[in-house]
Amino acid sequence: MRILFITRKHPPETGGMENLSYNLIMAFKERNDCQADTIILNRKQIHLLWWFPYALFLALFRAGKADFVHLGDPALSLIGFFVKLIYKKPIAVTVHGLDVTFRFLPYQWYIKIFGRRFDNYICISQYALEQAKKRGFFPLVVIPVGVDFKKCKDQPSSLESQAERRSKMHKEDFLEKYSLPSDKRILLTVGRLVKRKGVYWFTDKVMPDLPKNIVYFIVGNGEDRERIKRLIAQRKLDRRVYLLGRIPEQDLIEIYRLADLFIMPNIKVKNDMEGFGLVALEAGLNDLPVVAAGIEGIRDAISDKENGFLVASEVASAFEEKILELLSDPSLSLSFGEKARRYNQEHYDWKVIAKRYLDEFLKVQKV
Repeated sequence: MRILFITRKHPPETGGMENLSYNLIMAFKERNDCQADTIILNRKQIHLLWWFPYALFLALFRAGKADFVHLGDPALSLIGFFVKLIYKKPIAVTVHGLDVTFRFLPYQWYIKIFGRRFDNYICISQYALEQAKKRGFFPLVVIPVGVDFKKCKDQPSSLESQAERRSKMHKEDFLEKYSLPSDKRILLTVGRLVKRKGVYWFTDKVMPDLPKNIVYFIVGNGEDRERIKRLIAQRKLDRRVYLLGRIPEQDLIEIYRLADLFIMPNIKVKNDMEGFGLVALEAGLNDLPVVAAGIEGIRDAISDKENGFLVASEVASAFEEKILELLSDPSLSLSFGEKARRYNQEHYDWKVIAKRYLDEFLKVQKV
């Protein structure tokens, strides 16, 4: 099967949509039963102004040779509309969530006119499916985002003690590099600092009531950073909550392994949903137990008690109880971390995800 992939989200830019586009295309290129052709915007989204008509021209030129066309998100619907009109090719679209809920009336009219004419809509989570269904998209199926196992290197073949794992990665040198405290129990959050991620809420409502030997590392930047920074000063948490900003990929791998627990304290924010919980899966690759709010797309990434623990969103006591339970029993934490890694590998390897996409493409072809 020859598949034409069209995407406006791709490295070197970073994000969940970029990650999905890149890894899905690479997984298909590695298959012997498929040939992947691509039309990609690998620059900042401001270049979409000239790239969109250019991509439309290329699509009309190349689609005739393709057996199937995949659009990276509904924003590319106009391209798919003309390909469908001229070539009658089967087309599937990946739906991430915000790409259908975006509150801009012209955009909603755009996807209503051009975006409902395709053969399959592949949603990254059940929550994304529900949002797409409300807007008249059909047929719908859920296929989650995969995870890059290259971010999980040198995994131990058997359980090791926390001390052994930390000594291997030169803990003291790493902590000194970022001016971080030693001999503390470490909670970690990684992601863009926006309101729905719940980092401000967790810092305000949970951290002050946890024991003083527990610190919170926050990796990432975003519009909520300054608000969180002011809160840390107001609550006198400067020696317990650390804003690290964006850090190199290798350092991120090491901080995953250094931490004791990964926290996803998301809260509900109107018109700003969590499409999936990819960082939770990446944490699990490094044997790091995850405690996450059981809302929106996180429920598709985390299966409770299989590769993480889901607790009630914005309920401080629920987070506190699960965090203290896991930190009080290191053997439970370590054994669960290894279990989570195996679960993620079985369900979220990109080869597995690509096979599910291909199965959907083949179903559409047979209709």
